[in-house]
Amino acid sequence: MNEPAHPDDAHPDDGQPAAAHPDDGQPHDVLSSDAFAAGPPPTLPTKRRPHGKAIVAVLASTALLLTAGAAYAGVQVMSGGGTQPEDVLPANTVAFVKIDLDPAAGQKIAVARLVDKFPKIKGADGRTVDEGNVKDALLASLFSGTSDTSYARDIKPWIGDRAAVAAVPSTSSPNGVAPVLAVAFTDESKMSAALTKAKAKKTASGEPARTHFAVRDGYVIISDSQAVADRVAHDTTKLSANPVAASDAKSLNGDQIAIAWADLGAVYKLVPKDKKAGVAAQFGAVKPAGRVVVGVHAGSNYVEVKGRSHGLQVTAAKARLGATPGTGLVQSFPADVLGAGSVTGMGAFLTDSWTEYAKHDTLNIGPQATSAGLRIPADFAALFGTETAFAANADQHFGVRVLTSDPARAKTLLALTDGLSTRHATALDVPGGYVASDDATFAEALRAGGGTLGDSAQFKLAVPDADKAGVLVYLDLAKALAATGDSTMQRDWATAGSLGLTATGGSDQTMTLRLTTR
Repeated sequence: MNEPAHPDDAHPDDGQPAAAHPDDGQPHDVLSSDAFAAGPPPTLPTKRRPHGKAIVAVLASTALLLTAGAAYAGVQVMSGGGTQPEDVLPANTVAFVKIDLDPAAGQKIAVARLVDKFPKIKGADGRTVDEGNVKDALLASLFSGTSDTSYARDIKPWIGDRAAVAAVPSTSSPNGVAPVLAVAFTDESKMSAALTKAKAKKTASGEPARTHFAVRDGYVIISDSQAVADRVAHDTTKLSANPVAASDAKSLNGDQIAIAWADLGAVYKLVPKDKKAGVAAQFGAVKPAGRVVVGVHAGSNYVEVKGRSHGLQVTAAKARLGATPGTGLVQSFPADVLGAGSVTGMGAFLTDSWTEYAKHDTLNIGPQATSAGLRIPADFAALFGTETAFAANADQHFGVRVLTSDPARAKTLLALTDGLSTRHATALDVPGGYVASDDATFAEALRAGGGTLGDSAQFKLAVPDADKAGVLVYLDLAKALAATGDSTMQRDWATAGSLGLTATGGSDQTMTLRLTTR
């Protein structure tokens, strides 16, 4: 079944496991689930320009797809045990993405409840959520790029419920890492026959297909090099036993249907010396460092994507967006807003980022800004301040409230932009900053404060850690759907709640994207 290594592949591959480096809580979070299992999208209304209500429709529909994807993933047999992809990948793996269509029982129960709330949603194949087969939809797209290979004929008869794509160290690769696909199989003979057939084919350019494979513990290891496939298959170490990767995955809290992890520092170390400078240049002359982990989890009335970073360094800018918690500006907005959000530290971040950009200024922004009467980078601090909050209402009016030490300069800058829009900006003073909107009534509502958005049950469910967040975005999907004017979409998604995004921290960050139901 395993072919001898091609002469060109006979190079030693090395690499050591990374060294060990020493929640959300909602009452309805009864389980955990994941979703790289995004099912086929519902049909969206089309217009010539994505403007006004069409924009709201696209935002709402895109957000709602997360629920359908998670729902598809959970309708499986209640097992969830067995060998995971990280059990067949080597401990020195530097990045991987895994999908598990046979997750823990709790996640399946949660997702099943979500499915029940959206019985009429149809995918591209015309079938409703409970009629579709997410496994076929997902994996068919994964193998769709292979010419003359039929998923139904060559792949479906043997493929299992778990798979992962990974990057492993490889001295024979020009980039220092080699791609590996680990796929669970249910029938080894059919798997071997299908992949042997695929390997015998030619590429579009007439070259031999580089489909090399080996077997490890119920998984087929596929790579573009037989030497790499064999090395991974015979490696006695496991990524699941790597203390760094295991700790990072555990930091997500709860079971995950899909998970992605990368050690950016380890990846950078493997980049060949002659390419390191080019890679660093893409990050502002900074050597990438730190690790990132992302997972998808379901509760009975929400599905969320949560990410955490550990010691992340990917920019030369010292100031970071959302490094400090907000002051509650969004929570004080009127409860009837369609959407709202805030970010702390934007003024300092743009100032710091400009310092690095100005060393080259390839777009000649500096001179143009000066000729327009702007003082860059000082005006960034005046205009965006220490916290910038924004909101939109169902009448498609937009407004901001900013905490800044120089509101007078900020209002001068807003006046300079008046000629760029058909809507006149109303700017008002507030303690510690200013309010601006394209509608005078909405501006007054934002200035008054004392709103009850923060007390809304949907707000609390969508952004449970709002008080700790340095970045916050909230969208009321019921209002967004009403703004589309699409009665069919409103009926099918009547139980959709809200979409929330929060992020906290500096180099060790937490990001949560949550879609709720009613």
